[in-house]
Amino acid sequence: MVNLSNLLLSELTCRKILYVVLAFGFMTHSMISSAFSIAIVAMFEEDGTSINLNVDEKHEVLGIFFLGYVITKIPSGRLADTFGARKVVGFSTILAALLTLATPFIVQWDYYALLGTRLMTGVLEGCIFPCLLPITANWYSTTPSSKFLSSMEASAFGVGFTFLIGGYLIDVCGWASIFYFVGSVTLMWVGVWFYLVYDSPNEHPRITPDERIQIGREIANFEIKKYSLFEIPWKGILTSGPVWAIVIAQVANFYLYAILTNEVPTYLSEVLQYDITEVGLFASLPPLGKYFVTILFGNLADYSLSSGKLSVGATRKIFEALGLLVPAGCLAIQAIFGHSLAVSLLTLMSAKLFNGAIVGGHFPSIVEVAPNFSGFVSGWVFTFGAIAAYSSAKITALLLQNGHTFDEWKYTFWITAGICLIGFGFYSIFCSTKPAKWNSC
Repeated sequence: MVNLSNLLLSELTCRKILYVVLAFGFMTHSMISSAFSIAIVAMFEEDGTSINLNVDEKHEVLGIFFLGYVITKIPSGRLADTFGARKVVGFSTILAALLTLATPFIVQWDYYALLGTRLMTGVLEGCIFPCLLPITANWYSTTPSSKFLSSMEASAFGVGFTFLIGGYLIDVCGWASIFYFVGSVTLMWVGVWFYLVYDSPNEHPRITPDERIQIGREIANFEIKKYSLFEIPWKGILTSGPVWAIVIAQVANFYLYAILTNEVPTYLSEVLQYDITEVGLFASLPPLGKYFVTILFGNLADYSLSSGKLSVGATRKIFEALGLLVPAGCLAIQAIFGHSLAVSLLTLMSAKLFNGAIVGGHFPSIVEVAPNFSGFVSGWVFTFGAIAAYSSAKITALLLQNGHTFDEWKYTFWITAGICLIGFGFYSIFCSTKPAKWNSC
């Protein structure tokens, strides 16, 4: 028994615990963002339990969440660089969970109050992604583990889980139940976050000396220098081709994410005419599978680098092609044959699954290009991504003004495919895998 306990303790390192807690964190954050996408199918009905909204207002409610993302991406990333991600993520998540719990009451009150709540929830939720990179730099190196970064794709699992359980919860208990469930789960996660996660190995009170020494050896040549809060190399960042390559790639990635997450449930309901439980089931399949496929892609990317079979640059471009070009092709097929449920499930699932390959593509490039400012640059990148996600809702609403028919929806899929193609092209031309000169300003 003692030997077994020692074996478990030796295997359950702080680094592995960090991965698991982060994965569940991304999962709960995506549950908050996607709860509305499944609830909106049933909540705005003339039954006296909620306000009534037209098509434009529904898409505005969905999209304004991502506008909130824009506000905090850069500040939260810089705060994480300077003061650490632990507090930034923890306290913002508490507030987002409380707003989620309050949403059913606000929905019955006023449309503009609902918009404000969704905006504020997006503001708070916008903190977690920029904070991942500073943690990665402290626990790994400037060539981060793609397998570790796959923790962010637990967000896809969270979306799928929310769609799956949300369909049944709404059918049995009403649409408000999904908000109560998601808010409660998120609050429980925050407690785990504060207890188990620390910004660096040197700050962790329960890390073993052996693990601290091992991590110190691995990152010895990649020391991260701390700069003051407002000490930012603006000129270098704004004129950096590699940074803008990552920005454009993330714009394509977030636009694709928003379409596949926010709009697919409505497409299944309005075009393919499925009820709420079927919508929840079918919409859940692509994101549920994406997380596990992303882990596979992360391991493959790490193996290609550690084995020396591919250079860092070649690895990034190959995985970026898998993450954006393949989904572009899938959505082109969807735009032609998507009136069929079988085709829709195949193409939408394939697009979602292959998109997970970006874990070995543009996302690790942020730490490679700017290890000392990874939080700030990540915030800069995700700001433009959030604008793209918000724009996707506005563009989709404009395209569907004449009704929810397949002939109207196909343009949404064509546009998304084109944006993914542009994102890959720009990244493949201007990407870099070496620290920029301005990283040591």
